[in-house]
Amino acid sequence: MVTDKTEEEQLEALKSWWDENGTQLLIGIVVVLAGIFGYRTWDSNAQATAEAASNLYEDLVQVASVGPFEELSVEDRSTAEFIAAQLTTEYMGSVYAHFASMHMAKLDVEAGDLDGAEAALRWSLDNDVDESIGIIVNERLAKVLFAKEDFDGALAQLDSKKPGTHARSYEELRGDIYYAMERHEDARSAYERALAGTDNPDAFPYLKMKLQDISNPEKAIAVEAEGDTSEG
Repeated sequence: MVTDKTEEEQLEALKSWWDENGTQLLIGIVVVLAGIFGYRTWDSNAQATAEAASNLYEDLVQVASVGPFEELSVEDRSTAEFIAAQLTTEYMGSVYAHFASMHMAKLDVEAGDLDGAEAALRWSLDNDVDESIGIIVNERLAKVLFAKEDFDGALAQLDSKKPGTHARSYEELRGDIYYAMERHEDARSAYERALAGTDNPDAFPYLKMKLQDISNPEKAIAVEAEGDTSEG
């Protein structure tokens, strides 16, 4: 009889606990399940979005590809601009939006539209580009500014980011800018830093030639004078 009473008491206690906590438990279970389902839905949507952006970028590359000595047609250029605009508006949080921006900047440079290239690259830098990509975008923007003969702007652009693994190309570009400004000593120092930043200087013969020429200006002048004489 004691046992039966104890079982009854346990059952009543369980019922009482359920009355007090059952609703909260159910809510907790629902929240957990909703979280799992929500994450899976979000993950699925994120994958679908990334895949759609990737496909669009592939379309952009394909339509904007031309063979040697060929020019992009007006129709293909218009299509490329439409796809790039779609990527930078509907998928602006994806890496492919920044790839599209860089690709359009390349097309602008090839077309001689340096203002358009600058705008495309600045869009990327202004819209949360990943740091590893931003370093490349930043260098390309500096090159565009250099081509526009905005030397101070190009140097300031290079200074705006730490180059990381791109230190060599940053310093070489810095040297080119200084050389164009006729700041030859600064150019020489930049070229030296560029070579010092690589494990195999022989892999960059053009950079070595730049340094040799600027370190021996008399030799460079003599070679130039000899060329002028031979032409005469």
